Amino acid sequence: MGLQLRSRSRRHRLSGTANGITGAGAANVDADPWLRLTTSAATPTVIVGGTDVVSSLLTTNSDNNTPGGGFIWNGTPATFVGTNGAVAPPSSTTTSGATGTIFTGTVPGVGGVATTVDGQTVSAPITVYNAACAAISIPLNIPTLRNQQVTVPIYSDLLTGRNALGYVTTITYDSSKLGYNGLDSTGTLSSGLSFTVDNSMPGTLQIFAFGAVPMSGSGVMVNLLFQANGTIDAVPTPITFTSYSFNEGNPCSTTTDGSVKIISGDISGSVTFCTKRRKRRTECSHECNRHFACCYDQYELCWITGRGEITR
Repeated sequence: MGLQLRSRSRRHRLSGTANGITGAGAANVDADPWLRLTTSAATPTVIVGGTDVVSSLLTTNSDNNTPGGGFIWNGTPATFVGTNGAVAPPSSTTTSGATGTIFTGTVPGVGGVATTVDGQTVSAPITVYNAACAAISIPLNIPTLRNQQVTVPIYSDLLTGRNALGYVTTITYDSSKLGYNGLDSTGTLSSGLSFTVDNSMPGTLQIFAFGAVPMSGSGVMVNLLFQANGTIDAVPTPITFTSYSFNEGNPCSTTTDGSVKIISGDISGSVTFCTKRRKRRTECSHECNRHFACCYDQYELCWITGRGEITR
């Protein structure tokens, strides 16, 4: 039944809510407060493969008091379900109103353990990280055409729960091949931050980002925008972290450098032409190129791409 009952002569403590009390003598039963299930994890975070102890109690009532005189019956079944991790054991029983399990993190993300005892289910949140330090990275071999703008993303793994309010980083690159155009935080983990960028020294960026609300989630931290002004080269040009830190060093972080590869500016594909009738006859050159359209007799030659010639 699961209630804390108070009769006129004695008190019996059970768990649950005050619903469903009927029958003879119901008016003599006081079901408020009732025993309430609580659960907690020993630590709010673990890394993949790490373990956490989850403890659950049915010893506190809905008034946040711990009444004397007993507890829920020993041997009451309890079940545990893990999110982003595994639990062992998945089921148990209570002893003196207490039970528990061990959580092992398996997948990065916000997870935890849901405990069910006597019809009540409560959860202990646990965030699972890949590693103790946040991983910051730039992809390798980002392709770009020569004389085009290229987007260079900076990635971060899960930041939820790390209390990362901002970061400072210094990044170097070959200024003879890449020119800094700016940064874009739209839709990124840094979208709520303010930025100061110092690019006064060619080939070096110093980025200061700060905000009032901790960043959360994983993915693109911010996008750097460069102009690929170098020559075509089979060897990628490196983009290197010389320093990176959150909140002056806490949480800790690791970095992985990236690179940009400038490839040919040629565009491959089919050449397509079209013709359309003109209202009056106009003479023009037989040679056409991509910079203008030409006509002969009553037709105009339209260019999509490529080079062509019309003959009489």
